[in-house]
Amino acid sequence: MNHLSSSESHPAASGLEALHERGWTDRVDPLVGQLSSRAQHLARQGMDLAANAGARAQESWARYADATTGYVARQPVRSVLMAAAVGAGLALLIAASSRRRD
Repeated sequence: MNHLSSSESHPAASGLEALHERGWTDRVDPLVGQLSSRAQHLARQGMDLAANAGARAQESWARYADATTGYVARQPVRSVLMAAAVGAGLALLIAASSRRRD
């Protein structure tokens, strides 16, 4: 039969009991609370920064989309010719890369 005390069977409990007996829990508990509060504050800051970056990216994309739409409206023929040239270039690149694999 094993007659270990709770502190002998659980080393962490032993450490906590020793801190309590020495009166250190009064010093450690506020420190743990401060660290926890600081970690939560930093996490909120990080989430706010990410949300702001996402909003700025959406605004940028909206500006680019508006500029592109305006260009296509002002220059429809040139826009179609540019799109056709880009499509032809991509088709040539894909064809060239598929020949290299064979």
